[in-house]
Amino acid sequence: MSTISPIHTPECMLPSTGSHVLVIFNNDHTPIDLVVQTLMVATSCGPEEAIEETLEAHKCGSAVVHAGPQEECDAAASVIERVGVRTLVRPD
Repeated sequence: MSTISPIHTPECMLPSTGSHVLVIFNNDHTPIDLVVQTLMVATSCGPEEAIEETLEAHKCGSAVVHAGPQEECDAAASVIERVGVRTLVRPD
C-alpha cells in the first residue's frame, strides 16, 4: 500500500482566516535573518513559521504573516515596519 504525500501550496496561494490580515512585502535591503527575528517578535510565531513566511515573501513578493483583529494586525505591522519592511493591513 503506497502513501500519498500532501502537496504543499505556498501561503500566497491560500485564503487566510481572521477579520484582518497582515501582509509583508519583499524588499532588497532588509536582511532575511532580521525579518525572521522581527516576525517572531511581532506575531509571536515560532522560527519555522517565520522562516517560511519570510521565504514566501521573498519568492512571491508578499506574504500573509498574521490574521486577527485589526488592532492586533496594526500593532504587529508597527513592529515590522520599524526594520524597513513595508506592510499592509486589510480585511480578510
